[in-house]
Amino acid sequence: MSKFKLLLVTLLLFILSSATVVAKSKTILVICPYVPSNSWGLRFLAPINQLANENADFNFQFSVLKCIDYKTADEIRERMNSIVGIYANERPDLVIIFGPSNYEAARIINNHWNDIPTILIGETEYICPVDYIMESYARRDVERSNISDMISELNCTYIKTPVYPNRTLDLMTALLPKMEEIFFVGGDDYMSKEIQLQLEDLSKDRGLRFTAYLSSDHKTDELVKAVQGLDHQKNGIIYCNWFSRVNEENNSDLSIRRLVEENAPAFTIYGQDNKNDDGIGYVSYDTEDYRQTVKNVVLKVLKDNIQPRSIVPTTLAARPAVINREALLKYNINKKLIPEDAIIENDHPSFWVAHRNDIMTFIIVVTLVFLLGLSLLLIRGRSLNRQLSSAKKRAESSDRSKTVFLQNMSHEIRTPMNAIVGFSQLLALPDGYSTEEEKKEYAGYIQNNAKMLMMLIDDILDIADAEHGNYRIDLSDASCNEICTSAMKSVEFRVPPGVDMNFKTDLPDDYKVHTDSRRVQQVLINYLTNACKHTLQGEIKVRCSSTENPGCITFSVTDTGTGIPPDMAENIFERFTKLDSFVQGSGLGLNICRTVAQKLGAQVKLDTTYTKGARFLFILPLH
Repeated sequence: MSKFKLLLVTLLLFILSSATVVAKSKTILVICPYVPSNSWGLRFLAPINQLANENADFNFQFSVLKCIDYKTADEIRERMNSIVGIYANERPDLVIIFGPSNYEAARIINNHWNDIPTILIGETEYICPVDYIMESYARRDVERSNISDMISELNCTYIKTPVYPNRTLDLMTALLPKMEEIFFVGGDDYMSKEIQLQLEDLSKDRGLRFTAYLSSDHKTDELVKAVQGLDHQKNGIIYCNWFSRVNEENNSDLSIRRLVEENAPAFTIYGQDNKNDDGIGYVSYDTEDYRQTVKNVVLKVLKDNIQPRSIVPTTLAARPAVINREALLKYNINKKLIPEDAIIENDHPSFWVAHRNDIMTFIIVVTLVFLLGLSLLLIRGRSLNRQLSSAKKRAESSDRSKTVFLQNMSHEIRTPMNAIVGFSQLLALPDGYSTEEEKKEYAGYIQNNAKMLMMLIDDILDIADAEHGNYRIDLSDASCNEICTSAMKSVEFRVPPGVDMNFKTDLPDDYKVHTDSRRVQQVLINYLTNACKHTLQGEIKVRCSSTENPGCITFSVTDTGTGIPPDMAENIFERFTKLDSFVQGSGLGLNICRTVAQKLGAQVKLDTTYTKGARFLFILPLH
């Protein structure tokens, strides 16, 4: 009988150990051409976010790959290779690639992880060379290889999320029976070029003239004047996008599209939010159909262990045209012309009066603060150059630092300023254009980006003070626990939705240490800010311990984000060091942390033994 019991126990342990293996989390690498938090990212990554919420064992890692942000094909290929480098030590269980311009990344990834399961999601079922993708103008003589070749070569499947230019022209012809010309508003990105060629052919087949008005050839004010001057009965306007490598100021696409729609009846080639937009209408696939299709394919691979090459590619079907009733009324388009099966939105719209003057005053104040900070930066930069001019080596070092500094600052300042200018343009539009809630939301975006500018200026001034020996340290007795909770309070508005931030300590609340509490908080705030930027799910933990390093107080911030390679443990504290150029930040925060540590006789470091994200330490001696 005892032998039988022993056999049962052994069998039970085997079953439990097998269940543990099955429950191992699965890593999914998502490569997409949009930031997960912006409007396009929230739309196209909705099924991914839903899968993350419903499956605790799914660990999604996001890498942004937006071709429009690069100048050459070599830069794109380098970025594709760098994505592989970031995850070199851990083979993902699945790779999901969004956008036809990013399909080539599938081959690069497969070269590193042979036969890796891959899902491609995009508008076209063919692939063009990267060199053509980076060109500004459409060409017909480019080799367009069918995606089936890639599917047969790699372990992948394909979900087509098509655009419907032919059905869009059907809609325009129905609503504008006098239409003689198609006026296409497009950028120099890959999909805009391909859509331009399709529309040009379809227009010719229908006996319509075709004009391509491109962002590489025109500025935004020229675009607005052009659409205002059209005969809105004879010229049908199709808006694709306004991205441009040549005219970078054209890249606030959402606000520019709304400017076009405010001045002329325009149709969009992609879907839109008719509650906030003035577009006439569009033809697209059903959003719920898209979400379910993506979820089902991902679950087949991760839950049912079906290899992607065995999954039949899917093409989403178009739903009936969507018409913005309010825009029809605005531009006096006869509602009797609406197709019978069309979906009508905004039948009974309502608008609130906005407080434009208050918002504009706020924008002016933010601009003045920015100009003042920039002036201080220039003054301090000139002073530093004069001091370093005495020695050749130091002068050469200063020149290199200046180049890196300007490259970083121009990018970091332009990002929030573009947001401020874009949303300011929306707020400056005539009364009745946006609701009260929308304008409050725009004001929130403006205020948040203004705070980013102020943080950037503070970082620059801190670095300048350290260089000139003016970095003040004020010592006093301070509560360790209070330092941590105050730092957490300062960044709680930055914590992404779905991420938990918590605090744990082995010290009593009345335990105090003789130090500069403001500077220690500054270090923790920088650690927490970085954690918020790189953590999209999981948790951020703040800890305070007197036992981890005896004789010291150890403050730590741990996250479940993208993590940092061990070979970057020291370099990450150098000035302007950033692992991902697509994440907002100056690259100065961790360098300031090291400066604070040196002034307090403390130590900052990256815990390279932690592999589920990043763990930063601030070790403060008790003497």
